Amino acid sequence: MDVDAGHGAAIGRALPTQTSDLPLATRLRSYLSWSSSSDDDPVTVLARTHRTIHPYADAGVLRRGYAIAENMHRGQFRKSGEPYITHPLAVAQICAELGMDTITLVAALLHDTVEDTTYTLQALDGDFGPEVAHLVDGVTKFDKSFYGKAAEAETIRKMIVAAGKDVRVLIIKLADRVHNMRTLDARSPPPAPASRGPRRRCWSRSATGSASRRSSASSTTSC
Repeated sequence: MDVDAGHGAAIGRALPTQTSDLPLATRLRSYLSWSSSSDDDPVTVLARTHRTIHPYADAGVLRRGYAIAENMHRGQFRKSGEPYITHPLAVAQICAELGMDTITLVAALLHDTVEDTTYTLQALDGDFGPEVAHLVDGVTKFDKSFYGKAAEAETIRKMIVAAGKDVRVLIIKLADRVHNMRTLDARSPPPAPASRGPRRRCWSRSATGSASRRSSASSTTSC
């Protein structure tokens, strides 16, 4: 495959001048949108974004990655009702805007296939090579450990370990989280805990009692 040599050089490279001076939040929002003109399919737009930093990148491998991801995720939908393929495509778009290499973008397109479809890691290795398979496997393992029983306490440690093994795994996972957070409004809010009301009333009584005691103490002191 004709892919970019190396993966670390692009990470610290500046974004294109038209976005580099914008606030980070604005830039992240812009990463999730692209032209919807009729003559631009998503892969063409993704490749164009990628080539602003990697001018000799192979668009063919991106198209193959997208085709397999779209085929494997066909019939799956997000909670918003959109086809699921819109999510890995958005993750790849974020990675492209961050200046990541072609291998990372292909892995981003395929990052949920091994976990959520019948596509195997062995098949992925055969189709795209061991490096893409390594990244997808890393993201899959990160997901499984991230949602374990001790997830909250272990999150930072796992992120550091993942970055130490291959920072591209962490970049893909963070891009995945950015897109999920960006589309939270399409998800149903979690049900409120049953004890929320009584707990709030208990807290209110406690706070009121504390305020009364402070007021009483203040009055006693001023006398």
